[in-house]
Formats: sequence, C-alpha cells, structure tokens
Amino acid sequence: MELSAERNAALQRLSKLGAKSILIVNVVPLGCTPALLTIYYQDSASNYDGHGCLKNINRISKYHNTLLANSVNDLRHRHQHVTFYLADYYRAYRKVLRMPSDYGIPNPLRACCGCAGSYNFNNQTTCGHIGPYNRITNNLRRLCLFPSAFANWDGVHPSQRMNLAAATAFFLENI
Repeated sequence: MELSAERNAALQRLSKLGAKSILIVNVVPLGCTPALLTIYYQDSASNYDGHGCLKNINRISKYHNTLLANSVNDLRHRHQHVTFYLADYYRAYRKVLRMPSDYGIPNPLRACCGCAGSYNFNNQTTCGHIGPYNRITNNLRRLCLFPSAFANWDGVHPSQRMNLAAATAFFLENI
C-alpha cells in the first residue's frame, strides 16, 4: 500500500473513532537536514540554495507536502465533522533558516549531537552509538553542550529549539 494511502486510511480510522480535531504536520525541507546534506553532498554550488540547502531534495519535500495538502483538503470534504489542521513545518523551518539569530540558532545546518564533517554528521557514527572515531561512544553531554544553539539534534530529527520555533509559528503565526 502506498504511504499516502496508508496515512489517509489512518486518518479516516481516527475520524471513525470519534476524533474531532486532527493536527497533521508536513515534512521539513529535507535538503536542509545535516544527514542528507552529508550523504548527498554536491561539489557544485549551483545545487544549493541561498541557505546552503540541497535544492533537488527540497523539491521532493515540496512535492510531498503538496500531495499531503491535497489529501488533507480531500479529507476535510469527506469528513466535515472533523477539523483537520495542517501545520506547515516546511515553511517554519525555512523561516528559521532565513533568520536563525531571531531564534537563537547560530547553527541551523549542523547537527548538535554528531561526529565530524561540515554538518557534524557521520552515518557511520551516529548519535549515541559506538563508531570508527576512536571507538568512543558519542556521549550526548560531551558532544552537545549547547543543544539550544542547533536546529537539528542528530542529523535527522529537529532539536527542541526548532520544535519550539515551529510550534510558535504554527500556533501564534498561523503557519
């Protein structure tokens, strides 16, 4: 079964179970995450946008989010007794990238808990695992002294600071 079909089926089940309000969050600009910036590193600057994010991967994120928005609109029509909220995490994330200092995030493209490289991410030694760097466990306390300075926790997951910025955008700025 296709992922979007599975998601829609799950949302319909929630509706049938009596849910009155459902919050759906779209995906972040994946081309801005330290993991994908590292794995899909490109030599040509033309492959990156003005914030240093991979353009082609972000096109995929945008496409996914467009399909998601269309699905949510369809669900709204079919289940009018349920309020479906669509939170635009993509837009909130881009807002932080445009003005990182406004959010106290000086390192928007680097992982907080990581090991080496331009983006502090190495898929051979991920956060909390033993890896090739001197066979030392990535100690979360030692490698991530200032987690509030990062938009990304481990190369894949947004940090608490980024989640706070996104929640503020969702609920106070109607993004």
